[in-house]
Amino acid sequence: MFEVIKSGLETSVQDYPGRIGGLNQGFPISGPMDNWSFRLANILVGNISEAAGLECQFMGPTLKFLKDRIIAITGANMNPKIDGVSAPMWENIYVKANQILEMEFALIGARTYLSFSGGIQTDQWLNSRSTFHKAGVGGIEGRAIQVGQKIQLGNNKITEHRKINKDLIPILSNNKEWEIEVVKGPNDDWIDEEGHKKFLNSQW
Repeated sequence: MFEVIKSGLETSVQDYPGRIGGLNQGFPISGPMDNWSFRLANILVGNISEAAGLECQFMGPTLKFLKDRIIAITGANMNPKIDGVSAPMWENIYVKANQILEMEFALIGARTYLSFSGGIQTDQWLNSRSTFHKAGVGGIEGRAIQVGQKIQLGNNKITEHRKINKDLIPILSNNKEWEIEVVKGPNDDWIDEEGHKKFLNSQW
């Protein structure tokens, strides 16, 4: 279990693959934006890939751990610190009861993922714990985490030290240039070669 000291910006509970199969009821797919980083975080703490964790956007939370726990931090670098000391990313960390994890503004990237051994334990809604803010469902009462909340975790599982190979860590752009994979669709012939060039050279 951990207590929310500061909530950060729209920090929410998500799981993988998220809430799928609800379009016929008006609910779009929910889940982590960067599911690769999310799944890697779960691997680090010995969870199944579906286990629920936190997605932090642009500015992370401050959490106080009420019991010992194995955690992992992946995704954007929010300069995480435990009791004021810099904490590593992309590897698992043993946190003791009463220690405090602080996260700041994202230095590179937008979303950071925080996993806990045992996963976050909340009620499922349409077979998912993912928070869908607009509809107010999933997560914890359908909202981002709130100051003062004590969030329940599953059973802690002690795992050996794990670290993600550098080749598997996604590269986050720091110059506002991205590589976007494009797959031809059924109406690709509607756009001529000149149209493709305009699209590729457009400023975002």
